[in-house]
Amino acid sequence: MPEQDQAAHPNLSPASGSIAAGDDPNGRNGGGAVGIGGPWVCYILPNVEQPALYTYFEKIRTQEAEVVDWFGNSRYAATPIGDKHLDAMDCPTHPFNDEQLANGTGMEHLARGNYAACYGKGGYGTVHTANAAVGGMFGNNSKTRITDIADGASNTVCLSELKYRQPSATGPSYQDSRGVWTYGTMGGNTFTTQNGPNSTVPDGVWGCRNYPQEGMPCVQVGSPYASMHAAARSYHTGGVSVSFGDGSVRFVRDGITLATWQAWGSRGGGETAPNE
Repeated sequence: MPEQDQAAHPNLSPASGSIAAGDDPNGRNGGGAVGIGGPWVCYILPNVEQPALYTYFEKIRTQEAEVVDWFGNSRYAATPIGDKHLDAMDCPTHPFNDEQLANGTGMEHLARGNYAACYGKGGYGTVHTANAAVGGMFGNNSKTRITDIADGASNTVCLSELKYRQPSATGPSYQDSRGVWTYGTMGGNTFTTQNGPNSTVPDGVWGCRNYPQEGMPCVQVGSPYASMHAAARSYHTGGVSVSFGDGSVRFVRDGITLATWQAWGSRGGGETAPNE
């Protein structure tokens, strides 16, 4: 059985609780059409004492088709979203630094954090989200209610952890997109259980700056987006903290069997997963 870890991770349980309360963490773009909608973190900003940032987010969401492409853009310099490091997104064991993403794509000056939403046990994109046997509690342009979790909320991963790069000329680190809390893509603020916690298998992400020395291996993946994936990663010894759909927080060890970890990632796979 995974160890209870709620005291060590006070931020994980409140975050999952606010999501379970009925927020739409995977909203569509401002016009309601399929596109890159608002990332889950933005929808819980009022719950983590950031009402002003939520107002700024709503301004972009209602005006732009591809919402996340405008975070950090000079058009919204007077009402910035994403440039602030949020205490609610910090794991106490992760070495803190204020280095921001800057990679020349227009998404500049974006802060990082540690918590990420589970997109299931596959990759990225609606092709996985739509399949309950593969998709998780979160997914592209979707909304998942607790009643949609056929495997049971207590058996389905909601949130876990990611690492972000420490300042380094190798890469360079400021171009690595992992851990960017406003960026709703693999490794930004989402992950999958395709590979185990702290896996040595490289993440397949856009904005990869490979650095295995920090336990952050990766390969550059941009197309097809459905093949992108990122593992849960942390600076804890031997595992990661995980918030399940019922709000419970547990410590999951790196040695968990992959079959169990993947079963916990999907919301409707019907797998029989033993407690480990």
